[in-house]
Amino acid sequence: MALQGGCQCRKIRYTVEFDEATAVKNFCHCRKCQLATGSPVSAFFTVQEVRQSATQLAALLKASDLFGCHALHRSQADVKFEGTLGVYQSSKKAVRKFCTNCGTPLVFQLVGNAKQELDIYTTTLDEVGRAAPTFHIWMQSKQPWLHLADDLPKYQQERSGDK
Repeated sequence: MALQGGCQCRKIRYTVEFDEATAVKNFCHCRKCQLATGSPVSAFFTVQEVRQSATQLAALLKASDLFGCHALHRSQADVKFEGTLGVYQSSKKAVRKFCTNCGTPLVFQLVGNAKQELDIYTTTLDEVGRAAPTFHIWMQSKQPWLHLADDLPKYQQERSGDK
């Protein structure tokens, strides 16, 4: 399935093709996501083995050199970005990509991840409901004033077998 999305100011647009039925789709309550977004919870869908356009590969290589990492993505699922993503290394293990104009967070990516995954913020999709989360992670960091009314599985850290 091909879906489109982008940032608030529309300077960054993307098209992603992935299998909606098998995609990992989750809510994340970790403290890093809270600080990166200014919200108590983030929603992601994960795309494995991403192929980027030549423009994005050049930008990724430039960012990789800046941060001393060399993560490239290849074939299978496909994500194509239009516009230039900013890159922020939020920890030794991860980078976050965002619109440099409006600041919309778009991508979380583990550096050196053998599975070569991108976690794309679900709410940046034009059709947000097409990738609804199916479980919660990092419940140990959930804000106590946030009350959840869903029956989705909840994991104190990452779900076993993920990442």
